[in-house]
Amino acid sequence: MGKGLLRKLPVEGDGRRALVELTAKGTALYGELFPQSARFNDQVLAVLDAKELAVFERALDKLTEAAERIAATRPVDAKADRRRGGARRVER
Repeated sequence: MGKGLLRKLPVEGDGRRALVELTAKGTALYGELFPQSARFNDQVLAVLDAKELAVFERALDKLTEAAERIAATRPVDAKADRRRGGARRVER
């Protein structure tokens, strides 16, 4: 938003929420940076053989599923006062 990379759109019927999307400038930057990030990831993962990569991918899938399940079933209980410099915290 401040750098013109994102656009904030209101959510109809809920003034507390907003949608965020890339602007044309943000999409261009993403198009430039994503291939660099993908190459870096490929280089990091290149140290794993096929069997290790398969184990890693299964573990990552399992962690992703757990995170999605938790996020879908557990609302955020505590919210920070961002005007006072707080950060969002999830209570356990």
